[in-house]
Amino acid sequence: HTFVERIYREGWQASASTERLDLAAGPITAVQKPSEAIDMTVRLPEATRLELTMRPAKPLVSFGERGLSRKGDDPSAVSWYWTYPRLEVTGVLHEGDRRTELEGIAWMDHEISSSQLGGDLEGWDWTAIQLDDGTEVKAYRLRKEDGGMDRWSACYWIDAEGSTERVYAADFTWLEIGA
Repeated sequence: HTFVERIYREGWQASASTERLDLAAGPITAVQKPSEAIDMTVRLPEATRLELTMRPAKPLVSFGERGLSRKGDDPSAVSWYWTYPRLEVTGVLHEGDRRTELEGIAWMDHEISSSQLGGDLEGWDWTAIQLDDGTEVKAYRLRKEDGGMDRWSACYWIDAEGSTERVYAADFTWLEIGA
């Protein structure tokens, strides 16, 4: 298990394009090519490097109204929220002189907000599930301070073509097993 953690909140340690998915945050870079493929490189301590190429297997999906996802009753508690729910991934993990070829399926979320949660919320629980039939489920529960689920909690069904069907808290149940 190798990891790196960085927090960049001041200065110019991070950058992002306004035109496409091109970003850099310390040792992590991602560049989206005109072909829609995303090349990502992550440099980790001790000569470890992860190089991935991700190709969307279905279109970019937005959540909420026009990509604005509500995070409580306060109108300013929103985020821009898009995802590639299914990316075909190939790559190489370099660990010193050792090289390991990789392939698989990934999920990439992209969320931007200036105000994460409404004032009466204390956190959220989130899940994303890729099913064998090419569909996905994404759900999140916004936790109220009293332990209840906020009405803006949502569950999305993403069909094989990338269309979504959404229901809010009144129409689904979030059950914690073993809590």
